[in-house]
Amino acid sequence: MKQKHFCAFLLAAGIPAVAAAQQSFNANSLLRLSDTKEIRAAVAKHAYELGLQSAGKGTTAKTTAVQSRLIAKASRTYDAGVAILTDSARCVYSGDRGGDLNSEIKSDSLYNYQSLTFGAPLVTNSRTYTSYNSGNRRISDTSERYSSASSSFSYTSRNTLTYNTFGQISTQLLEMWSGTWIFSIMDKMSYDASGRQLADTGLNSLTPGDYNYVSVNTYDAGGKLLTISDKNFTAGTWVDFSELAYTYNAAGYCETFTARYNTGGTGLVNVSKASYLYNASGKPVTINTYIWNTGTATWDNDQVMVYRYDASGYLSRISVAMWNSSTAAYDSIVRVDFTNNIHGQATSESSFSFDSGSWKVSDGDHKYNYYYEDYTTGVKELQAQQAEIRLFPVPAADELELQIRQEHPQALEVAVIDLQGRVCISKQYAAAANISDRISVARLPSGNYLLRLNNGTVRSFVVTH
Repeated sequence: MKQKHFCAFLLAAGIPAVAAAQQSFNANSLLRLSDTKEIRAAVAKHAYELGLQSAGKGTTAKTTAVQSRLIAKASRTYDAGVAILTDSARCVYSGDRGGDLNSEIKSDSLYNYQSLTFGAPLVTNSRTYTSYNSGNRRISDTSERYSSASSSFSYTSRNTLTYNTFGQISTQLLEMWSGTWIFSIMDKMSYDASGRQLADTGLNSLTPGDYNYVSVNTYDAGGKLLTISDKNFTAGTWVDFSELAYTYNAAGYCETFTARYNTGGTGLVNVSKASYLYNASGKPVTINTYIWNTGTATWDNDQVMVYRYDASGYLSRISVAMWNSSTAAYDSIVRVDFTNNIHGQATSESSFSFDSGSWKVSDGDHKYNYYYEDYTTGVKELQAQQAEIRLFPVPAADELELQIRQEHPQALEVAVIDLQGRVCISKQYAAAANISDRISVARLPSGNYLLRLNNGTVRSFVVTH
């Protein structure tokens, strides 16, 4: 069977291609790789996921109370032309929680089923059940493995999360089960005044100073992510391990990201890079990845991913080609086709291999099917998404006019914050469909400021005198 480089990273750990995009990108999982081949694959996967996230923008906006949530998926792998069922999963929900491949899945339980040998019937493999706080935020995920011998589940791991007053994750504790819960690692997050994550610090224990790693984020003046730097704590010293650096085009979309690693122990060096081109709707049409040639100190072509959309603007195909240095051209490798429902949610995903000049279903290609149900959301889930905010004039000199329109009125608190994190102005407004106010900024020094609502919404503006 022809080797499919694309599938090597796309189907790592059995994660469906679209499903990978709905999971928040954990920079540390990519940045802590050390093998060059793994880095290249991970960078390509990250480029693919960022593309999927952009490709899905605007396709699942929650503008009505009736929504569609993912309830099951089935995975099949082709062998000798036959699609063999290899695993499946189902989600169990309560209340008005939901989720799909483009958003967080807020299920109460997630069950996984797998075949013990290829082609054998599926059996129960594991489950994860999740609990939520009163704000509908996830506070714990407990994973269990099923034993056919005892016909019961037993603990394997548990994630516990805490939040700050703005609803952002403060800590995430991973524990492993060994007759009792054993501390594995804790992540502690810190944020700036605008709510941007500044650092994720990994702790080996609750002992002060017992660090494992830290990932530090930097941003430009407009709040766009510039770098994610990963450091290891070794012999009492922080040592550079890796870095991701992002650039943006004039429209504010990610244009490139570059991965650098301390592979030789002498400092960060270039390893891989990705660049993006978008259509008029801000969705990616091509993503190119490159590898660093240390001999020529230049970027060499690696892969190109081409995105296509249907008449409704939903993602319908991604084709991947690998650079062939012998012919100085790209060779088609694999493509993934998608079908979507009326909500813009993927209902199927099928891969094809390019072989002997045409696209074919080959051994190892896959087909995933996704299943949904309609449900009704509560008003609170829609409020933040249906609040429109206008600030003008920008830049402002004496007064800043604020206009807020809410489809589902709620009381709001508004704070004007400088870039040092100091609250300069604070105001409260009663619940109303339309809020209009003039905020005096005459006494504020010229500079950049943030207007923050208590629902987490942030807008930036400039004061000039």
